[in-house]
Amino acid sequence: MRLSRRVGPLLITLACGVKSGRENYYPEFGVHNLSYPLDFMTSTLNEPLRTLRTNAPDSLTVRAHEKGDYVEAAARMKVQALLPFEGPISLSMIIEAYQQYAIRMPALCSASTFQDPALIAAWAGRAELAREMIEWGLKGISKWSKDSQERLGGLHGWYKDMEARIADPQKLRQIVEEQVIFHKLTHIPEEELIID
Repeated sequence: MRLSRRVGPLLITLACGVKSGRENYYPEFGVHNLSYPLDFMTSTLNEPLRTLRTNAPDSLTVRAHEKGDYVEAAARMKVQALLPFEGPISLSMIIEAYQQYAIRMPALCSASTFQDPALIAAWAGRAELAREMIEWGLKGISKWSKDSQERLGGLHGWYKDMEARIADPQKLRQIVEEQVIFHKLTHIPEEELIID
């Protein structure tokens, strides 16, 4: 099960995964940037529900619902998620979420972690911020192994590709609309991204 909201080019999700045994479900926050064309859905900024005592990933059972434990778990998830599930979201909130994730979870960062902020800023028409975010992303990717960098076309190749992508905000907006249709997300209303 997945609950979603779409804010500008970003699909924000709360997924409830089930593992073997099917007795527990595991709530997890994540985002998918629709301005990067893919024929599958990804999840970036993944943040599972965590316990208060040990900060380990947590799960819920149907029995927990009978006791009302889901209310406390929902309150925890609301605090632990990097972006809010309701209310306005600004461009600066999104940028900060990606930067915080890169600090908190460096081993889990993917190319999307370092590409999305620039693409989202460009989609929003903030060219200078998009360029700043490419520089930030380059610093993050430069810490990766040479093999990982080469999978992206090398640092120089990645940088040139990102420059080309952010140079055309209208194309990014078109990609978002195409991705919404391709992934059958038209039923999710688009909420306004506050461009600050």
